[in-house]
Amino acid sequence: MCGRFTLTIDQEQLNAYLNEIFDSPILQDFDHYPRYNIAPGQNVISVIYDGEKYRVGYLKWGFVAGKKSPQAKPFTVINIRQESLISKPMFKSAFKKQRCLIIADGFYEWSNENNQKQAYHIVKHKREIFAMAGLWDSYIDETHEKQFTCGIITTPAEAKLKKVHTRMPLTIDKKYLKKWLSLSSMNEEIVEDFVYQSYKDFELNPVSNYVNKVENDDIKCIKNGGST
Repeated sequence: MCGRFTLTIDQEQLNAYLNEIFDSPILQDFDHYPRYNIAPGQNVISVIYDGEKYRVGYLKWGFVAGKKSPQAKPFTVINIRQESLISKPMFKSAFKKQRCLIIADGFYEWSNENNQKQAYHIVKHKREIFAMAGLWDSYIDETHEKQFTCGIITTPAEAKLKKVHTRMPLTIDKKYLKKWLSLSSMNEEIVEDFVYQSYKDFELNPVSNYVNKVENDDIKCIKNGGST
């Protein structure tokens, strides 16, 4: 599962990362500032492919598909199991043609230890940026505005993370980010290849319960021991 994550770099670092992979500084139209506690329902920096070019922008975290009318209550999913991409109708269409990448440099999980919840900030070696695989879709809300949403794809957790949670985000290897977005066909075998090639050697850093409150979004969230 992935219920919170971080993107603690500044806009210059983010543009450098995007430029390296997608060949152009494509994040220009809005400001990014370091985020230490990104939560469902918030806008997240994402990359999509429109058939001609790669585009960076905000998607609202909480995948909504198949909303029949503006008045209908949306059914929101923040995590999408890899095993459900083909088997569940609500994901089939987006899986074929509306895949996205959600940019992050860490995510949080909680484990039960000594009858208390312990939060962990999970990062790559040297806290490098990475991209989580996702699906995106759009719908018309009750104010007749078009909303663009996304969900993060999860896979079974690798051995080191299983003590914290049984699931983890599918992180796409940097060499295959364009492929994930632009492939014209997709099936279970191809997804399994992405899973096999994904980054798995994460580090777990215990942090305090300061991160538990969504309102807290500053550097204290990722400090070891933190602040309560």
